[in-house]
Amino acid sequence: METMKVEILFVKHNQDFSKEICSHFTTIERLMTGKDKFPYNDVEIIAKRQFTGWRDMNGTEIYQGDNLLCHCDDGDTYHIGVVEWFKPWGGWAAMDGELPNAFGDHDSTVAEYQVDMLEVTGHKFKID
Repeated sequence: METMKVEILFVKHNQDFSKEICSHFTTIERLMTGKDKFPYNDVEIIAKRQFTGWRDMNGTEIYQGDNLLCHCDDGDTYHIGVVEWFKPWGGWAAMDGELPNAFGDHDSTVAEYQVDMLEVTGHKFKID
């Protein structure tokens, strides 16, 4: 069984008083066994994101909260939504408001969009 990967997004306070979002990658196994030694109590965590198991057209891992852009066969490029767990399907979807857009590989029977046509363009999380 594949280990469940997660990305922890946290705020880094720079010496010039600016802030930026940084990432720490780990697994559920490392968290549960105490092998993950990241200083969680010393940072401001803004999101815990699960890896979907998919990679986009550039090989970038797709995580919960990622913005997805579709590069369609007809040459059009457009935003299809933000990756979220869609409970009615029991799977990942790119949510465009309340509308779910299914994505997957070429073997998927429900995928409207193939992952080799999608590109991660960032995530939905921001800092003030």
